[in-house]
Amino acid sequence: MLYCVAGSVILLVALFVVSGSFSGRQLLAPLGNDRQMDARKRQWIATTSAQTLEAIHGVRTAQLLQDCIEKYRSADPLGSYPHDADAVTSPGYCAPLVRDRIDLVAPDSSRYTLSADYGYRWSYSPAAADGDGRVLKYSIRVEPDSLIHKPGPIYVSDESGLLVERARADAPGMAAGSPAAMLKDMLPCVAQLDAERRRRRARQNYMYYSDPTPFQAAVSACPDIASRIRKDESGGAVTLSVPIHEHRGEFLDTAAVYLLTYTPLDIEGITFELRATPATVRAGRIHSGVRRYFVSGDGSLHVTREPRDATAADAAPEPCEVEPRTPCAR
Repeated sequence: MLYCVAGSVILLVALFVVSGSFSGRQLLAPLGNDRQMDARKRQWIATTSAQTLEAIHGVRTAQLLQDCIEKYRSADPLGSYPHDADAVTSPGYCAPLVRDRIDLVAPDSSRYTLSADYGYRWSYSPAAADGDGRVLKYSIRVEPDSLIHKPGPIYVSDESGLLVERARADAPGMAAGSPAAMLKDMLPCVAQLDAERRRRRARQNYMYYSDPTPFQAAVSACPDIASRIRKDESGGAVTLSVPIHEHRGEFLDTAAVYLLTYTPLDIEGITFELRATPATVRAGRIHSGVRRYFVSGDGSLHVTREPRDATAADAAPEPCEVEPRTPCAR
C-alpha cells in the first residue's frame, strides 16, 4: 500500500512537469536558493571571524538607533519612546536597521553579505509604559553576532544618550563619540584669539591684515585641533569631527560630527561661550546622537539630551566624558 502511494505521488509530479503546470527548474529553485544562502553565510562567518571587528560600525549603528528612537518620540503625540523594536525601524531611513536586529532576519535581507554586513547586531529594550501609555525610558545594545565568537566591542546606551563602549561584557565602560573632552581641551586654545590678533598685526602689513576667527586662533595655538575641524562655517562656527575616543595626537575615524558655535562675552574675546550641537552627515552615514553641550563663560561644561540648546542650568557631563580614561558608572 505504501509503495502504491509513493508511486502515485511520483507519477503525479511527473505529470505536472510534463504538462507544464510548473517546471523542474521552479521545483528546484528554493533548494538552490537555500544552498546559495548557506554558502554565503558560511563565507561571511569565516571571513568576519578572521578579521578585526571595526568599532566604528558598532558606534554608527548605535547612533543611528538613537536618532531613529528620537525621531519616533518627536512624532509621537504623547512624546513616548517606541514600545517595541518594530517601531524603532518604522521611519523610512531607519528601515535598513531591520537586517541587523539580533532577534530577526528579514527574508530578503542582505544579512551575511560581506560588502554590507559589518557583524554587529542590536537590541532595544523599552521600559514599561506609564499610566498614560508612554515609554519614558529604554536601553539599547549593539554587539557582535554570536556566530563570529568575538567578545566585543559592545555598545550600550539609554534615554540619556550617553554611548558607552565595553571591550567585552565584563570590561569597564568608556564614553564613545563624546565631544566633551575635546571641548575642555579647546578652551585655552580658543582663548588665544586676542593674542593671535596682536601677533598678526605685528607681522603683517596693515593693508593685508585680516582678523582671525576664534577657531583660526585656536588652530594656530594648538595645531592638533586642525585635524578635528571639518569645515569653517563662518567666523563663529565650525563643524567638528569627534573620534570614538579622545586621545591626544590620535585620530582614527569620525564617530560624530558637531556644529560648534562661538559667542564672545567681551570685545577682546577673552570670555566666551561655546555650544556643540549634533549634526547629521547623510553622505557619510554619520549620526551624532542626541546630546547637546554648552561651555559657559566660566569654563564649566553642561549637557542636555533634550532637543534644544544646552544652557548653564543643565547638568555637567559625566566624568567619563570629560576624562577619557575614567570608566563610566553604568
